[in-house]
Amino acid sequence: MNGHGDRAAESARRSAPQACNRGPAALAGPCGVSWPGASMLRRIALRRRAAPTFRPFSAGSGRQTGLAASPIALVRAYTASSVHWSQPPSPGKDAIASPRGRSREKGMTIDRRPARDEADRRAPLVTSSAVSLQDRIYAHLKAGIAEGRIRPGTRLLESQLARTFGVSRSPARGALNALAAERLVSEDGARGYRVGGIAAAGEADDAAPPLDPAPMPHQRRWETLYGAVEQELYGQILFHSVRVNDLRLAQHYGVSRTVTRDLLARMDGVGLVTKDAAGRWVARRVTPQRIRNLYALRRLLEPVLLAEAAPRVPTALLRQARTHIEATLARPAIDGEDFDRAETDLHRDLLGYSGNDELIHALRPTHFLFGPTRHLIDPILGIPMHKIEHALHEHLAILDHLLDGDARGAALLLERHLAEAIGRWLGRFEVAATLGSVACPDYLTPSD
Repeated sequence: MNGHGDRAAESARRSAPQACNRGPAALAGPCGVSWPGASMLRRIALRRRAAPTFRPFSAGSGRQTGLAASPIALVRAYTASSVHWSQPPSPGKDAIASPRGRSREKGMTIDRRPARDEADRRAPLVTSSAVSLQDRIYAHLKAGIAEGRIRPGTRLLESQLARTFGVSRSPARGALNALAAERLVSEDGARGYRVGGIAAAGEADDAAPPLDPAPMPHQRRWETLYGAVEQELYGQILFHSVRVNDLRLAQHYGVSRTVTRDLLARMDGVGLVTKDAAGRWVARRVTPQRIRNLYALRRLLEPVLLAEAAPRVPTALLRQARTHIEATLARPAIDGEDFDRAETDLHRDLLGYSGNDELIHALRPTHFLFGPTRHLIDPILGIPMHKIEHALHEHLAILDHLLDGDARGAALLLERHLAEAIGRWLGRFEVAATLGSVACPDYLTPSD
């Protein structure tokens, strides 16, 4: 068949009802919903097969209402249903424990993209823009409450949040409903919501205090795809190199090739993909030796940069980073976003105060190592939760030395922390060796 015939056949196949079985991208096109929203719905449905319809918690109560589920409620439902490793796994000789508690036999091929089922088709559709704005506002407010920047007794209004974040009242309302469902705020009659806890004398009043402006810019299209494509690529390159077909990638997610080219250009910047001699995008296989080499570079440069940065880092920034880690450790489960922020605070933001642009530039290839930390519940990329907690306690010790003015002690602890981190990263190769291989999406082709 000629090229035009191939494209026509592909278009017809993707528009057929059976395309829904291919995953979120197929749902996004025929059903008129963006891919991130479709992906979220599929994951929620798979975790709640016995309850194919989803209902949000009513604000301020533990009962479910009969209203259609809001996007933020679905986000929280999915997050709450995730299972993390909390103890060191104890796999058998020819099996490995997965983050979801199942056992996988040695040498088997796994597909981390479960088939779409009837529950997905009955679930309400949401758009990525609504989910993104509500979830980001929710995360911002929750962090502010946990870190004490938004004090107990503070009154929060929809109109106030809309002005603060530069959004409409709808995502502000969804964020408040999500906070109310977690009992972080409670309804205050017709006057909005109150932050939970006991307010200090004279701090709580009827006037909603102003919040620092925090505009929530809409994500660019390539940004909404980055996490999913990154997860697929890291999961493949532990086994083999892969070629990335940007046309198929665009078709897979229902976007233009301009979007996928922007996406791949960003990934090129962190060393995840590169172009081969024929001009094709390739993600090269990562080896244990490459990981050791990158960590050797970090161990040489990062302690030096931290010692140079220590006198220049604002104390408030150090306390903020420490408060975030304490809040993260206090939660029932640590997610990839929180851990990634802790990594960024210490290994990138603080080092930036050194003023040594040459050494900072030399560290850019090592940013490749941070990608998997954003996917802690992935069967291959995830790390046992007790190891994540240990790493965060190491971060706390380094920050404590910096707060005490002990730059040399902080640098020594950082070097030790990086030496420990090598083993945590290399553990992914042990998982990959046990699994054998992972199903490849249609836009990736193994090249060795």
